[in-house]
Amino acid sequence: RISYNRRFLKRNGWVQTQPGADDLFEVLRAEGPTDPEVGVAAFKGRDGRLVAALLHHTGHPVSYFSQDWVTSSWPGAWCRRFKQLVGEQCVPLMINGCCGNINVRDSTRPGGMPEDETLAEWLMEASEQVLGKMSYSELTIVGFKSTILDIPFSDMDEQLGPDEVQRAARLLQEHPGPRWRDDTRTALDIEWLFAVMITDLHRRIRSDRTFPYEVQAFRLGDLGLVGLIGEPFVEGQLEIK
Repeated sequence: RISYNRRFLKRNGWVQTQPGADDLFEVLRAEGPTDPEVGVAAFKGRDGRLVAALLHHTGHPVSYFSQDWVTSSWPGAWCRRFKQLVGEQCVPLMINGCCGNINVRDSTRPGGMPEDETLAEWLMEASEQVLGKMSYSELTIVGFKSTILDIPFSDMDEQLGPDEVQRAARLLQEHPGPRWRDDTRTALDIEWLFAVMITDLHRRIRSDRTFPYEVQAFRLGDLGLVGLIGEPFVEGQLEIK
């Protein structure tokens, strides 16, 4: 009910992300899987009360997508509900999974994005089940290691086309400083912002060719955590698990 693969294979062999209603007749199937698993790690203090928890689920926090807001979305709502359940002394931290191709809305069906409180309620159902089966042990082993993988950049001219890069460069020549959407200077023009990102990334690709991608691994007793940069696709997460 919560996670959906947002990339779809079409009849012409192309892959489209979040197709619109007009494109659904050309959709064959979702391109890949999801990871519906809910993970909870709980930590108790000397007095036996929960002092911290790690909550894990995979999906984009986009409950208010298209609104120009900064919001904690459903991860924040989940954390608030978790504190209400176990006590205000607990500090819950939501760790998102490899959500690059995972959304919380099924784009093949009509209707808007689920409310964050609804998503949090569903996730709490699973969290309470996990807590009820939880067993605790002394934390005697702690470990950490990281490594750097030099991953080649893709060719931006092939991905976007040379016209897009040139268009971004022209826009920044005309507007070298921030282009605001209103006189209050609290909202940047999205076209200007993307132009900055495109030209900066294009410059970096031309100079560096590879990206230093850090992979982190943590061990807390029997618990293993892997930290990855950015928004990898969920297939990688399932392979790691």
